Amino acid sequence: TVVCVAGVGALSWSGPQTNITAAGLGNSLIAGVCYATLAVGSKWLLRRGWTPLGTAAATMGLGAVMGAVALVGTSLAWLTEPRGIAIVAWLAVATIVVACLLSMTGLSRTSAAAATTLNLSEPATATLLGMIVLGEQLTLARTLGIIAIVSGVLLLGFGAKIRHRRPLAAASEIESALAQ
Repeated sequence: TVVCVAGVGALSWSGPQTNITAAGLGNSLIAGVCYATLAVGSKWLLRRGWTPLGTAAATMGLGAVMGAVALVGTSLAWLTEPRGIAIVAWLAVATIVVACLLSMTGLSRTSAAAATTLNLSEPATATLLGMIVLGEQLTLARTLGIIAIVSGVLLLGFGAKIRHRRPLAAASEIESALAQ
C-alpha cells in the first residue's frame, strides 16, 4: 500500500511549481479516511450477508444524500436541459454505478485492505487515459508513479500467493512427519 501511495504522490507531482498546502494535505487525509471507512464498512455489510449490489446501493445512496448538501444554494437549471440530463446519466452509470458494483464484487472476494490497495490503481489508469485520450505528456514523475503503483499491486498479489502457499507447505510437512 505504501508503494502505491508513493506512486499516487508521484502522479500528483507536476514539477517545482507544484503547490503543496496544509489544507490540501489535510483534505487528502480526510478523503483517505473516508475511503477506508467505505471499504471497511462495505466489507462489514458483505460479511453479514449483503450482496454486492445491495452494499453498493446502500453506500452510494448514503453518499448521494451526504453529497446533496453541496448542492444547497447552487443553481440546478442545467439539469432541465437534455445535455445536463445526459451528463448526469452518464456520470451516474459509468463512473458511479459500474465502478461501485465492480468494487463491491471485488471486496466480497478479498480483504478491505487488499481491495483498497487495488483501487489505488485508479490514478494510474486515469493518467494513462489522459495521455492516450487528451494527449498529456509522459513525464518522469508520471512514469515513476505508474511503475510504483503497478509494483505495489504486484507485491500485493505475490504476497497473497505466498501467504496461501505457506499453510499448504506446513500441512504437507506435518503429514510427512506423521507418515514417518
